[in-house]
Amino acid sequence: MKTRRTILLSLSLSGIAAGAGIVHLSSPARADTALMGFFRLESSSGAAEVAIGGNDTWAMGCAFLDPPCVDPPGTQHTLIYKDYPYNWPRQELVAFPLDWSGQIFDPNPQVNYVPLEVEYESVIPGSDETYTFPSAPTYHVIRYWHGLCGVRTPWTTLFNELSDGLLEEIAEKAAEKWFISSTTRHYDKMAPMFHGYLDDIRHGFAIEAEYSLNIGALEEQFYINPAYTLSVKKSNGMVNVTHVHSGVVAIGDVEEVIEPALESELPAALEENIASQMRVSLQTGLSDSTCDPTADLATQQDTCFTKFADGGGGDSVLQVFFEKALLAAGYDDEYSEHAAMQMNRALRKKNFSCQPDAPDSKFGNCFFNPVIMRLNVLPNYLEMVFAPEFEGTLDTPGHDLQLLYTYLPLLQQLADPNADYTNLCWNPWWQTGSETTYVVHGGKEM
Repeated sequence: MKTRRTILLSLSLSGIAAGAGIVHLSSPARADTALMGFFRLESSSGAAEVAIGGNDTWAMGCAFLDPPCVDPPGTQHTLIYKDYPYNWPRQELVAFPLDWSGQIFDPNPQVNYVPLEVEYESVIPGSDETYTFPSAPTYHVIRYWHGLCGVRTPWTTLFNELSDGLLEEIAEKAAEKWFISSTTRHYDKMAPMFHGYLDDIRHGFAIEAEYSLNIGALEEQFYINPAYTLSVKKSNGMVNVTHVHSGVVAIGDVEEVIEPALESELPAALEENIASQMRVSLQTGLSDSTCDPTADLATQQDTCFTKFADGGGGDSVLQVFFEKALLAAGYDDEYSEHAAMQMNRALRKKNFSCQPDAPDSKFGNCFFNPVIMRLNVLPNYLEMVFAPEFEGTLDTPGHDLQLLYTYLPLLQQLADPNADYTNLCWNPWWQTGSETTYVVHGGKEM
């Protein structure tokens, strides 16, 4: 699949908003991990309480929610987040009336990859919510940790852009095989999905759609039901899109043409589209930024890190830049020097890559990219977390990251003086409870 189309346009750094924790502990809480509190689910039939530990996303299925999870539909439930003994902010519990853990254990689960609109309720530390789900009891509770710095984008925005991008790519893929007069989307449906159990998290999104190809005098109609999980790549800290289901129902050669696009080309295109919008060019005159884009990723990262973040015993190129930029912004000498040192200390080789020049892909320049700490698939948003929320804890790795992403706009504006970048480390992160995003697109011909 071609990457020329920016399918996920709204995931640019100028839209940054939410964040995440950094200290990795086990989940749920054990005797040797710090407690973050308890969640408690109550109903007239009894109560279930689970200790909350660690900072990773994790999910509790019915086995942990008994007896409330066996209540009849419409039973009043109360979800409580007891923030004892520590009041760690920016955490959240989300309850669903659907057993999203079934996909983990059952090869033929009741919950499959068809996009669904599902009710949910949400609570934050020190709060509770009393509610009823008309269709079922509380079957599933997911714990998220948002943190401080990151970007959050509505699923509605992403799905609207993905819908037209997918139609265009299917039309081009079919045109490579046959002479077609038109490609028609009869409908598509898209929604996030939340399959998971404990720390086995398979969150992502699912699509259901029906198309037809007009090949000469024939109309070939086909159905697709692809699903993808989202995670963080270990190699570069960016988004990883994994195909888990295709569900192509078609006649003849149509399946052979469409299946590879859904399995490999679409995930690769989505990954690159997201990554390209997160990168910041270092071709700014600070230093020689040339590099070899044909080298393997580890070599690219090492080359660019050495040029910009490794001072060889002295101040690095980026450290000098940030100190001068902070001074120019009105900060005093002592603060500017120390903050620039912390920001440079937060940089890792994963923050760099070599991207090819447009005229000649054999030559390239260094780019900076944020490293995602956590990717949260939320009911109505996709959230990329870059820095933790431990405000006020000075000279720690978490504080270093906060400073890096707080002042990253200084580097972005150097790369693009006309851009208007917002505060990267502020966001009202909580949710109010409603229905998960479920988007339907009608007919369109191309």
